Amino acid sequence: LKAGEAVAIAGPNGNGKTTLGKILCGIYKASSGKIYFDGLAQNPKELQSKSIFIMQEAEFQFFTNSVWNELKYGKKINSSLEVEMEKMLRLSGLWELRNRHPFTLSGGQMQKLVLLLAFFSNKKIIVLDEPTAGLDPIGTVQMMELFYALNRKYNKTVLIVSHDMEQVYKYCDEVVVVEDGIIRFHDSTKKFFDNSELCRSMNILPPALIQMKDSLRKKGFEISDEISDIPTLAKEIVRQVKNHG
Repeated sequence: LKAGEAVAIAGPNGNGKTTLGKILCGIYKASSGKIYFDGLAQNPKELQSKSIFIMQEAEFQFFTNSVWNELKYGKKINSSLEVEMEKMLRLSGLWELRNRHPFTLSGGQMQKLVLLLAFFSNKKIIVLDEPTAGLDPIGTVQMMELFYALNRKYNKTVLIVSHDMEQVYKYCDEVVVVEDGIIRFHDSTKKFFDNSELCRSMNILPPALIQMKDSLRKKGFEISDEISDIPTLAKEIVRQVKNHG
């Protein structure tokens, strides 16, 4: 994996996605093989110093009595760090809640706080296990937009275990597909979703945009692989319909 990338770990339930994430973070020890970081083989303890695993249950990952103290936890705080903490809290919409106990936050707010803790840590690799599980559609979008902003700002390498191909398509640079404990695919997100038959052969339903493009092509429309959003697709449909009278 390249530094700073957002990589999705996808695949059917029970095929090893979360297990792979925990092995990469040194929580589980692999029964065989080696893990390399910057070209050097790593043991679980070394991996733990470089990576952090964020589980679905946000409430199990808090240790202090306020949102502000969670960000401070385990760090030597100076004025520049406090400024950065304020920026992160404002970016996430949690600034006004900084003195609240984490357990009094809503589920979506807890998830945002956990995400901030991961990006504010000294870890170079973050593994997020279904980060939007249990969130409503608006909360899901807010969470992923925050993730995207933080990833571009702090240039961390992030692996997202996810079943949501809409999220993967929009926010991830690469896709790793795990099936029966084996890596069946690892390449760019674009290459993966441009081949919808490949997705389906791995029991993965392509995003709605890809399904729509496939349907339009079957009806005779010429739809470029470069179209990557609904507004652009709509304009292309209108253009072709006008040209054909």
